[in-house]
Amino acid sequence: MRTFFFCYDRAMKVRLCERGFRYITVALHPRTHRIFWMFENNPELTAALHDLTREGGDRH
Repeated sequence: MRTFFFCYDRAMKVRLCERGFRYITVALHPRTHRIFWMFENNPELTAALHDLTREGGDRH
């Protein structure tokens, strides 16, 4: 399992934060200059990501 989850989707970040997850840092990718939020990856986050993807939460 990866230690971190890098979220490049602002709506997904909002949904994760609404579920109580806190990101560790926010930064810009050095090559693409896209903003991302870094979360600690754990079983709870993985379950939430599966739920949100199944609900279509990453498409808002």
